[in-house]
Amino acid sequence: MKKGLLFMFMLFSVTTLNAQMYSFLSQTENKVGNDGFEYEEIVQINQSKSVLWINLKKWISSNFSSYNRVVDMEDKDAGVLVVKWRSGEEKPYSQYWTAQYEATYQIDVRDNKYRIKIYNSSVDTKQDIDGDKMKLMSTSSLKQAIKDLEIVVNICKSLQGTPKWNLDNRYLQVMKTNPDYEPTMKAVQNGYQNFNASVLNSLKNDMSKVDDF
Repeated sequence: MKKGLLFMFMLFSVTTLNAQMYSFLSQTENKVGNDGFEYEEIVQINQSKSVLWINLKKWISSNFSSYNRVVDMEDKDAGVLVVKWRSGEEKPYSQYWTAQYEATYQIDVRDNKYRIKIYNSSVDTKQDIDGDKMKLMSTSSLKQAIKDLEIVVNICKSLQGTPKWNLDNRYLQVMKTNPDYEPTMKAVQNGYQNFNASVLNSLKNDMSKVDDF
């Protein structure tokens, strides 16, 4: 009986939390400033602009399932290409919610060098539990799920009021000022940085390739 009441409470809580996570509680605009998520680097390399452009196009084709879906803008003459990538669903901290990381890459190519700029980093959070899953969970697991989801919702309220969190100065400030949020937000930060590092490394590796054919 006790577990049944807890199940009903959990079902109601998840429904309410999910609704809160996907409603806009704030319309304020967050501007990205100098923080730990923006990135800019100029790489010197012994390659012509045309070769670097070809390498860049090959990198996109080999690393993303849809060229048109990720390429936001390209200008071959100017040597500028903008890519917006999105990760798969990750679970950086809890099995009861997921995170999808996003960022914008601007790559500028010139003779013997190219520049990488990374900005507009963010993460989409989404609850990952439903009534069918809850029926099979123990009482302790149900309590943990409620706790984990409540923290995510409260972080949403402290940020933009939406399940999409901008990874910027505001994010770092909220994380540092609330010890209840820090483990969750730090895990998201580390998850983003690890995923972004793999994307960045793959780009650099492909840009340095030489086709001697």
